[in-house]
Amino acid sequence: MDLPPPGSPVEDDLKPDLPYVVGARLKIQQCQPHRPFGISFQDQTSRTYHWNPMLKWETASEFCVQNPPLEGQPIANPEKRTIVIDSKLACGDGRGSQLVKCRDEDGGASFVAKIYDPLYHLWPSNLDPTHEADEHFTTEATVYMMLQDMHKANTFGYPRVRDHLKGSTPQYYGSYTWQTQLLDGRRRDVRLILMEYLPFPNMWAIIKKNKVENIPAEIRMQLLKRVLEIDSWLIYYGIDQNDFAARNILVDPDQGRVVFVDFGIAMIRNLYNSEWATPRDKPLPALPISPIERWGCKWGDEMGSWVPKEYRTARARYDWFMKVWGQSKEFRPLGVIWLKHHKPNLQKAIAREEMEE
Repeated sequence: MDLPPPGSPVEDDLKPDLPYVVGARLKIQQCQPHRPFGISFQDQTSRTYHWNPMLKWETASEFCVQNPPLEGQPIANPEKRTIVIDSKLACGDGRGSQLVKCRDEDGGASFVAKIYDPLYHLWPSNLDPTHEADEHFTTEATVYMMLQDMHKANTFGYPRVRDHLKGSTPQYYGSYTWQTQLLDGRRRDVRLILMEYLPFPNMWAIIKKNKVENIPAEIRMQLLKRVLEIDSWLIYYGIDQNDFAARNILVDPDQGRVVFVDFGIAMIRNLYNSEWATPRDKPLPALPISPIERWGCKWGDEMGSWVPKEYRTARARYDWFMKVWGQSKEFRPLGVIWLKHHKPNLQKAIAREEMEE
């Protein structure tokens, strides 16, 4: 059987239309996520990865129903609720996770449901959407549970981590399962998480809509400062987002708030099966890594579009980073990576700019 190119229609008589539409009611039940697995963890055996699934299964529906999400530990008396979708935030057949704004059926404040439904990923594909959806769900749910724990006095870095990361990620309202069915009546489980709804855009949306210049230069740099500091404090706490991008950072210029989202491929330090582990005989650092050393006085191409033009030269970047963090006591002193790699490269870039003037 030959695979059609990605994005081509796949005949699937069992697949319902996309159910995540305005007005839809989902009856969900609280669940405990399975432990994280996948590329960032030593556990590669929790579930089989099926390459080119459409060579073996005739339809995406059949593949999904035969490869359900992994079960976590059972919960005694799990919470049950019905949520109503009020609007689509990022939805569609042929994408990854679905994001919808919703509320409880009996009213209350709005929140976001992030739904990990492999049936509405991009089909056909040589990859395994059931594995990807479950990997992202288990990882992201674990990250949000860790972020909840930073408010407890016995967690690493308390209370500094709590204070520095306050408001930097959405509030997490739990993990749930929604039981849906195929057109032939067979049921399948879909995982989702509920989290705080934040009514402001991500940085990439502002850049893409050419609205960056509407934000004063000073405010943009203050927001960028907060972005880079959140990144360092998350890593210090043991969470590397591993997908640092403007699309994954929400900003509210009026309130000066920055919020990181999307932890589906995050790395988690010293989790029982994590690839990111510190030697047992080596203590964890007393302070976070400085943004100077972490980024080498640079920002990615996307962030370059955010930064005012007067900060885009190597000299201007160096001056800004050193002014903001050069003497900071909240971060570790600059070390080998800065002295032997970043600083020499930056000095060369500054010298080239001066020769070209």
